[in-house]
Amino acid sequence: MRHAERLPNTDFRYDIRLIDRERVSVGNGRIEGVRIASEPGSEWTVVVCLDAHAVCRQNGRETRLRTGHGIFLPPNPYEIDYYGGSELLGARFMTAALAETCEALGAPDALARVESRGEPLTFLVPACGVSRVARLWLERSADNAIPEPARARIDQLHEDLLLAEAAASLIRAAEEMADRAAADRAKAERAVAFMLANIAAPIGPSQIARGAGLSIRALQYVFRAVHGVTPGVYLRNLRLERARALLLDLGDESSVADVARACGLHHLGEFGAAYRARFGERPSETLRRGG
Repeated sequence: MRHAERLPNTDFRYDIRLIDRERVSVGNGRIEGVRIASEPGSEWTVVVCLDAHAVCRQNGRETRLRTGHGIFLPPNPYEIDYYGGSELLGARFMTAALAETCEALGAPDALARVESRGEPLTFLVPACGVSRVARLWLERSADNAIPEPARARIDQLHEDLLLAEAAASLIRAAEEMADRAAADRAKAERAVAFMLANIAAPIGPSQIARGAGLSIRALQYVFRAVHGVTPGVYLRNLRLERARALLLDLGDESSVADVARACGLHHLGEFGAAYRARFGERPSETLRRGG
């Protein structure tokens, strides 16, 4: 379900031509000075800006769309502000119909995988099969020379084709996400290998990035994507885990200070506090139980 409201201090226009079917709806027209807001539902939405621009907000992220750009929105609440006489093309797909089509195309988990990324998909209009089919359907629907029996069949074919194009777009996005995730894991593994090889050394993000063949920005990105923490936090946890293993293995043969230095933890007070926060006991207690 959606509702519209006028944006303040803007010209207003709302002129949309719509084809509304049970599984799919498509529309084309001009919107200016309008905010469209959705509620939680069971529809995926495609919006294509053919002229001017719009701003979309969903899941706490803002996406700016300009001429020739489009967006594919999962069925979470969103807001779109339309400015400057925006000519747009839109399509809505029932989730059940999209899921059925993805399954028929051999990718039953595509919808869930794309939705799990937590943000909409953006694309360029020339690469979007959905926009091409939607425009063709709208043009055919305005052709009064088409007899009624043929029109019903044409509508059915366009509906099926539009669903297939939307499902194909989602499947491609899911495959690209999987490829990107695999590449990110490989980059993170290189960085972790460098950390382990230099765990006693005073290394930081710049040394780790250089050792893994990454920029610092790329290093930060892949660790958040793969491990959900920064490289610095991951390295600290790695050092604490290594320290715990050594304390348990060496017992009275070593000291807490020796183990901390061997793991690159040179501030004993900070080491003790971090160790206790992570493992619920002091390093000395682990040492007494070890050996």
